Amino acid sequence: MQEKKFFGWKVFVGCFLISIFVTGVISNPISLYMNPICEELGISTSLYSLTTLAGTFVMAFAAMFWAPKMQKGNMRLFMMIGAVVTGVGYILYSFAQNVIVLIIASCLYNFGFAAITQMPIALLMTMWFNKNRATYMSIAYAGGGIGGAIWAQVVSRLIAGPGWRTSFVYMGILAGVAGILICLFLIKKCPQEIGQTAYEGKPGDGDKQKQLTDKQKAHLAAQAEENSWQGVTKKVALKSGSFWMLALALFCIGIMAAGVSSHMPNYLMKDLGWTSTAAGNVVSVFTLAAVAGTLVGGVLLDRIGAVGGVLFACITSALGLVALLMVGVSSGLAFAFACLYGLGQMMPKMVPAILVNKCFGQKDYASIYSFINFIFLIGCAFGSTVIGIIADKVGYNVAWIVVTILCGVIFLGSLVAVGGGKKLRKQYPNELETTNA
Repeated sequence: MQEKKFFGWKVFVGCFLISIFVTGVISNPISLYMNPICEELGISTSLYSLTTLAGTFVMAFAAMFWAPKMQKGNMRLFMMIGAVVTGVGYILYSFAQNVIVLIIASCLYNFGFAAITQMPIALLMTMWFNKNRATYMSIAYAGGGIGGAIWAQVVSRLIAGPGWRTSFVYMGILAGVAGILICLFLIKKCPQEIGQTAYEGKPGDGDKQKQLTDKQKAHLAAQAEENSWQGVTKKVALKSGSFWMLALALFCIGIMAAGVSSHMPNYLMKDLGWTSTAAGNVVSVFTLAAVAGTLVGGVLLDRIGAVGGVLFACITSALGLVALLMVGVSSGLAFAFACLYGLGQMMPKMVPAILVNKCFGQKDYASIYSFINFIFLIGCAFGSTVIGIIADKVGYNVAWIVVTILCGVIFLGSLVAVGGGKKLRKQYPNELETTNA
């Protein structure tokens, strides 16, 4: 009976629905608009990518703006404001006659988007769940892939029918209204607001642990120790090598995530002559694979740890990029790319939130996460532009090779960061950190 009263399950459902009706509507199908906008307005791929660059810079700063306000104030209200701003910004795209309006629209919707999607979902899942946090977070984020698969089909048909301007209006209204309603009825900031505590597992879990192997018990004990660690302050984190290696890894993840997802449909349509509907089918398969990848990634992060999870994502992503390089030989490899690269999407979705908690604890989680997320988003900002420039100068194939190399950098950076986090736990145990920081 007590389980049914736990409000965290409503928060969990709310985060899942936000991913479907905001992330899935706004973020995932946005790449489908590039080609028709460039053709109608007569602008180049690299110039269009500047709109993404400007918007992502705004989102990076906005995340740092919103995070402390949400941790100290009315989180639900700020998320609702974010939903409104996101919807209005998206609708503004429909009025664009030049690149300046596109940039303004991108900046506006990204400012709101930062307050309603990835960053607040990470904070909510961290505050409401201790046991199997990565798994629940992965399910919440997976809604973006489910929504993306659905809305990519809708958007591609709207673009082919009434046009991209009409599509922006419909999608902006949908995301804004849905975001407001979900936050109003399903979101509360933390368990303490209503006299509850974070989820620690179902009754009877202790009896099940008696049946586990010694290795499994040791892993669960290590997880419990990590959850009990209060962590370090932002000041201590910034002085550590762990922070800057994690920053390097997340910067590269940002470049890869934004660069590939925003340019892949344009590569298929512009270089290989695919239609918007055909490219939309690949986007749908990719987003469905991203759902599986996010779910699998959450389980892997809980079961085999952060390093093993990142290694899995780096390998699948690299294999997917190799397939993308060979699409010109066989069109079916585009769907192999979508499946393999989609499986690696736990990196931009899960890795920032999970590794920040693993390396630095919960004491200053919001401040540290917003700063590390800022670096991740700077990578996203440069990602689309860098890939656009490379594509314009030497072609998309070179761009895909560069991104494949980044997979190795990401794994090494994450490996060193986690090792540094273990040293911080020894150096700053709970009873000593407040005096040393």
